[in-house]
Amino acid sequence: MNTYEFLVYLIASVLLVSSLGQIVMAFANPEAYIFGMKLGSKPAVVYLLIDGALGIAITYTLLRSSKVGIIASIFYFLYNFVESVITS
Repeated sequence: MNTYEFLVYLIASVLLVSSLGQIVMAFANPEAYIFGMKLGSKPAVVYLLIDGALGIAITYTLLRSSKVGIIASIFYFLYNFVESVITS
């Protein structure tokens, strides 16, 4: 296994854990923030499930087509980072 493959699997693992965390939060505590606006109940569940499913889809894409998956994962992480900074 070369360094590139190791990094792809590492990014995929982080994406998978992050996505599963979003999905668990949708069922455990359906409350989320999106760009400073608090979501509760059904909108929060929908947002968290979509965010989690998108992360899982990007993980699949990353493992199948590395270049497209890397670009998609960068945008996914960038979106979640910017969203958390704005919400804070």
